[in-house]
Amino acid sequence: MVFAKWFRRKSAADYVAEGERLLGAERHVDARLVFEDALEAMRSGAHPDPALEAKVLEKLVDIGNRLAALNLEEAEHALQAGNAAKARDHAELALAQAEDGEIRQKAETFMRAFAGSPDTEPAPASAHACQGCQPATGDNPAAGATADFLSVEERFQLMVQALPGDLPERYRSLGEKFAYSYVAIHEGDDAAGLGTLMELAAQGENDIVLYELALIHHRRGDDRECERLLRRAVALNPANSLGALGLVELYCETARPAEAVVILERLLVEGQIPDQAHLILGNIAAHQGDAPRALEQYTAALAYPSVGRAAAERLIPLLEEQGRSREAEFLYKKYCGGCR
Repeated sequence: MVFAKWFRRKSAADYVAEGERLLGAERHVDARLVFEDALEAMRSGAHPDPALEAKVLEKLVDIGNRLAALNLEEAEHALQAGNAAKARDHAELALAQAEDGEIRQKAETFMRAFAGSPDTEPAPASAHACQGCQPATGDNPAAGATADFLSVEERFQLMVQALPGDLPERYRSLGEKFAYSYVAIHEGDDAAGLGTLMELAAQGENDIVLYELALIHHRRGDDRECERLLRRAVALNPANSLGALGLVELYCETARPAEAVVILERLLVEGQIPDQAHLILGNIAAHQGDAPRALEQYTAALAYPSVGRAAAERLIPLLEEQGRSREAEFLYKKYCGGCR
């Protein structure tokens, strides 16, 4: 009978006792696994114990919240160290683990702050509008909804790290006053940052400052001044793709697609942001009813992982309209089949 004792399955109470010991030693991950074993033992046993099961479930929720809080701390540390990918991973874990409403809200806010970063997909644009500067800039409510538990400096670093090319470093080089005004503006308080931008503009023309001023004028409905500022920003620095995309967005909104196409084709010739350029050209063609041109541009955009799914979502209905169901099905399975 000794062997039977050695191989006897642990009882739920045994697992609970072990879990409590591990919690006392702050071994949260191990404790969670043991409490999960306790829950399985109870639910597979012949004699259910509702009170003990409720206790185990409570312990699992508590452990999940503790782990989520720890992961949020790690996310902040990773962000401060400049490791955005690691910060995002920890924030995702926190969101998966937390039951507590406040912790979940912090994790969700942290995750929203990564919208538009280089290794995340841009938000899909309507087939009836151009996808312009918004996905690549901080001028996005989701991207601007940074976590209030981060300092202003940390929020600024988080906002600008997703900008293309050398722009993150150029934005950081503009100094502390610019950083504070940038955070205020991109969190919805234009008035708080406008004075600093005007002061910087008076000190000398800078394409970044002009671009940020243009965004404020656009939000205020002054498209004429917005266009003037964007044109000057592009003239100062044609390599700043944000200014070019800002003009594209403005031209699309004001029913001037031909002017938008000229800019986008220049970007392609110069090798700037070809992913977004092809996608936007496809959007324009689709809006104009030019299916062959839209198919051509969306197909070209498929080559870029950053916009591959968005391009596929636009290509699929076009292919189905032409009776090319097999191709449409292939794209769906490759790019959209695993989407939630």
